[in-house]
Amino acid sequence: MVRTVNSAYSVIEIWRRLVAAADFNVLRVERAALRRNDQAQKASRLVLKWEQEGEKREGPAYSIVKWILLNLTPTLGLEMGSSYEKVEATAAGIIVILTALYQRADDIPATPLTRVLVHHAVLQLGTGGFRPGCLENTLCKQFTISIVRDPDDPTRVKPIVTHRIDRNKIKEAEKTVKYRKNTSVAHSTTLVPFSLLDSASLVITRAIQMDVLDLDVSYKSLSDLLQRPRLGKTGRIDIPWKEKFLNEPLFPLKYADF
Repeated sequence: MVRTVNSAYSVIEIWRRLVAAADFNVLRVERAALRRNDQAQKASRLVLKWEQEGEKREGPAYSIVKWILLNLTPTLGLEMGSSYEKVEATAAGIIVILTALYQRADDIPATPLTRVLVHHAVLQLGTGGFRPGCLENTLCKQFTISIVRDPDDPTRVKPIVTHRIDRNKIKEAEKTVKYRKNTSVAHSTTLVPFSLLDSASLVITRAIQMDVLDLDVSYKSLSDLLQRPRLGKTGRIDIPWKEKFLNEPLFPLKYADF
């Protein structure tokens, strides 16, 4: 038999899921039955989890975690650190991936839409190192499309796309009031003279194609959009989304598409 688990944290994650499953599938049913019989106080004690306040952890379920760390790990020689090294993405690497996505289409079977979705996701991964799960089904309301006056040439305008990405897999130690207020990351981009790396054009073109922008005039392309806005004295306008599309995915990417 070959052991495939080498990390102590993999074992802890399995235990964490067992605890959550037992609490949801077994004890939750028992708690509901007790509450129906006016035994709410007894039901409140029927919980399987480990309590946590800051760095302090306690509870019968967490005692197993301590056993994994203090006993099982040295016995089996499990690793406490990461078993892989994170390497920063490079522009050259991203270009290679995106070039292959289109030029090697025969070897990478996918619909045209899926290629666009993966294209956008790869750009976001390269920009912020986000987890792929953070980029699943990004909604229209997670993007802000703005038209601003070019500070270098007041006669011209340029688009700015701000993308808010919600974090996932927040560590238990970070689930405090402080961190709950910072569960997303936002970054802004504008046009770049290289289409493969131009995420702003990708977002705006996708929005125009889906007809989800709340505009008085129908635009056919990004260039059409940039030729018409009247900024007046504000120097900036934010293009609203149609209300019914706010919670619809602009990039309906599934994790399996990666």
